[in-house]
Amino acid sequence: MTTLKTEPKKKSDFWVRTGTGLIMGAVVIGSIIGSQYSFAALMAVVMLLSVREFYNITAPTRTTNKATPYYLPLILLLAAALYAGTYFYANGFISGQYLLVVPAMLLLFFMLELFADSKDAFYNISLNVVSLVYLAFPFMLVQFLVLGTNGYSWRPMMAILLLIWANDISAYLVGRQIGKTKLLSRISPGKTIEGSAGGVVGCALIAVGLYYLMPVEDWEIMDWVVIAILTSTFATVGDLIESMLKRNLGIKDSGTLLPGHGGVLDRFDAFFFTVPFVVAYLALRGLLVIGY
Repeated sequence: MTTLKTEPKKKSDFWVRTGTGLIMGAVVIGSIIGSQYSFAALMAVVMLLSVREFYNITAPTRTTNKATPYYLPLILLLAAALYAGTYFYANGFISGQYLLVVPAMLLLFFMLELFADSKDAFYNISLNVVSLVYLAFPFMLVQFLVLGTNGYSWRPMMAILLLIWANDISAYLVGRQIGKTKLLSRISPGKTIEGSAGGVVGCALIAVGLYYLMPVEDWEIMDWVVIAILTSTFATVGDLIESMLKRNLGIKDSGTLLPGHGGVLDRFDAFFFTVPFVVAYLALRGLLVIGY
């Protein structure tokens, strides 16, 4: 029986990963704090890169047909249109009735398959629609976090990012020290229940600190704690979902755009699931202004 040996990680890999992380963090934080426009540009770029990456990794599972050349351009066009429409609505430039075109835009994928002569029409439709629901919708919703009657506020978005990072670090440290019980070994063998619990606790503690150090208008301390719990829970879910996707496709990373970190999906997987639930909570609490 032959045992496969894995090569130890080189020190140079650590520095590449660290360098990429520092640059990426500086760009993200700078764009969020910079202005409404730098934030909007950052979100648009990340969204389009994510959609393109998702298409690229799922493309080998499709069967080529007459519609194949139009899939990616149409997905990117619809993602950009949905994002722009939400941005204009959140800024008060257009009324909410224009967002009612969203269901009709998604149905374009069904219409396209009528003329594609494809044996897997509904498989292709499902991948195209999922790419927008999974990757474009969170970027649509994030506009409501930062845009309101008082203009642009970077603090809610920064809070979510800091809580996601706090969860990652806390879960890693606790899991490494006392983690024994596997959370979902068939998807992510490294994740443990103890580590995930540590992530929740660490995230909640950081949230309490942020309540005093970086207050967000109208957010009470219990809101911070609830948002921390939601963030920790769904950041983990988002990571597991992306791991499940990669396992189903038989790939290690979603891309190679970020040296040492893989692709855009690998770095923003927690964001995709966290934002919708945080926005839903804030909306139900009446802490979110949806349009004008």
